[in-house]
Amino acid sequence: AELWSERYERPLIDLFVAQDDIATNIVTALGPHLGAVTTTKASATAESISPAQFERFMQARAFYYEAVDDELLDVRDEFLAITKLAPGFAPGWAWLARTWVRLSNTREADESVAMAAAVDALDTARRLDEDEPMTYLVEGMLRAAEDDYDAAIEQYDRALELDPRLVDAYLRKQYALASSGRTEAAIEALEKARSIDPLHTEVLSGLAHLLNLQGKVREAFAAVEKLDEVAPTAGFNTEVHLYLDKGESARALYLMERSETSSPEDMVWGLMTMNLYTHPAVQQTRYRAVVLAVLGREEAARRELEEIRAETDNIHLREDLTFLTYLALGDLAAARDALLPRWTGSDDSLPSLDLNDKRALAAVLRYFEDTETLDAVLASM
Repeated sequence: AELWSERYERPLIDLFVAQDDIATNIVTALGPHLGAVTTTKASATAESISPAQFERFMQARAFYYEAVDDELLDVRDEFLAITKLAPGFAPGWAWLARTWVRLSNTREADESVAMAAAVDALDTARRLDEDEPMTYLVEGMLRAAEDDYDAAIEQYDRALELDPRLVDAYLRKQYALASSGRTEAAIEALEKARSIDPLHTEVLSGLAHLLNLQGKVREAFAAVEKLDEVAPTAGFNTEVHLYLDKGESARALYLMERSETSSPEDMVWGLMTMNLYTHPAVQQTRYRAVVLAVLGREEAARRELEEIRAETDNIHLREDLTFLTYLALGDLAAARDALLPRWTGSDDSLPSLDLNDKRALAAVLRYFEDTETLDAVLASM
């Protein structure tokens, strides 16, 4: 009560100084109750960014969470602009690094270029403020990308030491724990995140998924019910996911066919997951060449692929469908030949390979026992 009733009378120009004083006093007092092992120190915000630029930074952060893959370049550009306007603002550089890491997992940027840019931005953030929590979260993401989950968890824990209420760090930590087989610990991390933000959609969805896999069905669907209240589309997708995890395809299909929140893309992927390739919704999509190949209709699949290649301007989609169709047909030589020019760069009109593409190419090369190229592909992953 004494902390909250404290008066902070300063000119408006000292807004960030007052903000630091309030944050420092409150976190110092609450730290022991939150499990913090360190206290905060006043940030350099007042000296490194103006109120108008700070507002733009907060808007860019919100954009980051809402953005889908093809919007991430715009998010990156916003953080680039912020770091140019406020080069001494460590959080701006840390969020730029985080955006680059996320871009590296999409088709919007070359993976190696994006990861190198992430490391450069992260180094700048750390030079500016070695105690900026987001830098440790991003470092954890980099380690997780290398499948070094123990190192990633160490970084997330360091971020949480500096900011015990950083929900994003708990989320990233649970991914690392779950990916390394520590499901109970992952659930514990999510429960801590839920105690901080009870309505966080990603926390609720993750909890539902992990609890369901642990056989705690009642608790899983309780999380889905709460998710339905705050984000109906996320709640619906999570519920379908739970049924698919349990092999209850009929229930999942019933939901998808009657839902007004399911997107056509979600519907198709769900049906394909259940091997329902003859469903009308699947037959009418851009994946129809792949579907025909899976059904063994080789001539129709090849004809359909040529039509799709001629009609689409989306080069990523075109090349992906080409590889997948050949793969479904069992024509591994053609599948390999569809990916190799993207690996070698011999045709600069083609997109470079992302991580999933490299894994696919590695599998095909292993079949053909092309060890030299295979070793080079694996070394780049």
